Amino acid sequence: MSNDGADPPIEAERIGPGQFLLDTALLRCGIVFSIEGRTFTVISQPAALARRNYLVTVRETEGPEVGRQLTVQLRLGVRRR
Repeated sequence: MSNDGADPPIEAERIGPGQFLLDTALLRCGIVFSIEGRTFTVISQPAALARRNYLVTVRETEGPEVGRQLTVQLRLGVRRR
């Protein structure tokens, strides 16, 4: 699936199994992020778990398992370098 005409994927950081840190102020359905050669699109409305922590369903749109859907935790904040 191509992301042509849209914003480039947000670079994510893995912070645990099924947990990712995104450097963005706004999380919504349709946001695209990438990590380790894989690109994911958020396909559900975010469910708040705690301040700046959300549970979402994503679909892998680029990578070895294109089409796979999974539920992950996304934390919003500044990536560590």
